[in-house]
Amino acid sequence: MNRISSTIRGYPLLLYFILAYGITWTGIVLIVGVDGLRSGSLELSRGLLVWVLMLCGPSVSGLLLTWIFEGKTGLRAFRDRMFRWRLPLRWYASLLVAPVTCALIVGVLWSHSSDFAPMFFAEPDKTFVVIMFFVLMFGAFVEELGWTGFATPRMHLIYGLVGTSLLLGFLHGTWHFLADFSGRGDSGAVLFSANFIVFWIGALIVLRLLMVWVYQHTESLLLGQLLHASYTAPLFVLTPPDASSAQLLLLWTCFSVLFAIATLAITSGRTPAITEAESIRSLPDALSSGRRPRTS
Repeated sequence: MNRISSTIRGYPLLLYFILAYGITWTGIVLIVGVDGLRSGSLELSRGLLVWVLMLCGPSVSGLLLTWIFEGKTGLRAFRDRMFRWRLPLRWYASLLVAPVTCALIVGVLWSHSSDFAPMFFAEPDKTFVVIMFFVLMFGAFVEELGWTGFATPRMHLIYGLVGTSLLLGFLHGTWHFLADFSGRGDSGAVLFSANFIVFWIGALIVLRLLMVWVYQHTESLLLGQLLHASYTAPLFVLTPPDASSAQLLLLWTCFSVLFAIATLAITSGRTPAITEAESIRSLPDALSSGRRPRTS
């Protein structure tokens, strides 16, 4: 038993991703069913249940494993990072990068075609749009309990800024696959795959680069949650509901490219203010491995 326990404790990240994917994907299959996945469309009631499972996967996994590996001390440190808000205003300015970039792209495309009218203007039920805006903000806060709260500091210790951004961005993106397929899989294999790769893989890798870079400077889980919220909620409001899958592919490709350019311009050529953060240095796996956190 001790040998099994020791082996398990040696792979906190592997355990985290198994749990995060397992909780979410198993729940989706049970709720939607195989036939539901094949249909590629999802009614609202089941969609809400899928959304709840999307939140439970990373958040429950992150909090549970923090308690298992670090106990009450780890949970207190977790809480401290979640309430770390006294930061220079320049870090909060990073919240504008994604929504401003998307607004610029949507504005240009909308000027050429009414099909690109954003959700806020095209959807007659403004109450629905406002409610969904805050629901998605809440969802981002809950998700990041796992992605930024648990996975980011441990991955940063091993892979550094770029490696963590690429790997975590990819895993975060692919984690959305079953949920996205159950709702939009009927758009056709080619267009669905292209949109998924551009929006859920490419754009989320860029977002994660910005988030990991901010985290290595600030150690603020709260700012990571806000960054995710400033991405998800505004992009929902700006997404054109009348656009075809091909038009959405154009939109998300332009957005991802401009978002990447802006993020690379912000994150390149700056020496991190925190090169060996206390919360990272205190992790049990860091102490046992002797590895030092990388900053690039």
